[in-house]
Amino acid sequence: MKYLSLKILVMCILAPPVLYIVTVLVIENRLQHRYTDELEGRFLGNSQALLSGNDRLKDAINKNITGYLDGNRLLSWGIEITITLKTKSGSLLYPARLEETRDAVTLPGDPIKIAAENFKLMSEGFMLDVDVGIDHNTPLSNTVLGFYILTSLAVMVFYYRSGLAKANKAEQYFNKEIERLKTLSSDYSEKMHLLDRKRTALKIKFEAAKSELKDEKQKASRNEDEMINEIVSLEKELDRNLALQQQQQKEIEAFSLRIAELEKENQKQTLHSDKGTDSAHKRFKALYKNVSIHKRAVTGFLDLSDAMKIKGEEMIYLLNSDPSKVPIKRKVFSRKGNETILEVRFAYKGRLYFRKVKDKNIEIVAIGSKNTQTKDLDFLGTF
Repeated sequence: MKYLSLKILVMCILAPPVLYIVTVLVIENRLQHRYTDELEGRFLGNSQALLSGNDRLKDAINKNITGYLDGNRLLSWGIEITITLKTKSGSLLYPARLEETRDAVTLPGDPIKIAAENFKLMSEGFMLDVDVGIDHNTPLSNTVLGFYILTSLAVMVFYYRSGLAKANKAEQYFNKEIERLKTLSSDYSEKMHLLDRKRTALKIKFEAAKSELKDEKQKASRNEDEMINEIVSLEKELDRNLALQQQQQKEIEAFSLRIAELEKENQKQTLHSDKGTDSAHKRFKALYKNVSIHKRAVTGFLDLSDAMKIKGEEMIYLLNSDPSKVPIKRKVFSRKGNETILEVRFAYKGRLYFRKVKDKNIEIVAIGSKNTQTKDLDFLGTF
């Protein structure tokens, strides 16, 4: 369609992956700062217990960080957190080595020594490093990508509907212009017939005047000048009518050319509309392998509003994936009595009609609304 901008189409194709990558990076950066701030206030826990020697610093840190990670619900959405905690002198506090964990379990240790060791490590200061990553094909990344894809599709549908409305408006204008030009052509044809009659009458009058002039010349020479003047006047009027007739003929030819051009434009608009139906039919065929969609159903689907299209395509998706989940409203029998067609309602006013064909496949034969129900039922009666 000539009203659909190529720039908008390219933008809708390229925008989802670009925005997806940028959004994932922004989320990673925000979560990294958030987790760093939260862990800085939690990884030590009760410092009084550490200074009294009741807990080892490494054990308390590992316990607090592990508890924090276990309580983080976002990890189930595909977020990976890598945490490293060291003292400024380079001693690794988290994650704990396996042998250190075993020693902490088997050897209780002296509280005074533990308190001294804890105080020494705390005096050195800490360096916390939090690295957040979001893998692809995880619930969070898929949610972000799906949101941008649906938004892009909504923009494309909006511009497609706007272009279709402009095309319909242009078609109506062309049809009105064609009717107006046809009316003008008819009026000028009528005027041409009148001019032809007037021309014939003038010719007859001219011949009569010439004959009368001959007779008058023989009768009286004094009337000769008057007759000559009348003949000249008649010839001038005849020339004017001939010139007017030629002008009218040129205008009619110009109008005929304009009508032909408008009819060609109208044919092009109709061809663009057919291409839109073919494109939608190909898209349905590629997306829904388990159902076949009649061309009338595609045409009816394109005439629906955007909100009804979403609900209608949801029904098509259910018929394709699991027909048992589709709520059947009633059965519609064809006039021939050989076919049973099932009716499904959606979006309150939407109507979808399908039947079961060979090999337990499903054919969607018509899609419409309550306003087109009478025409759709007449069409179903032909099966």
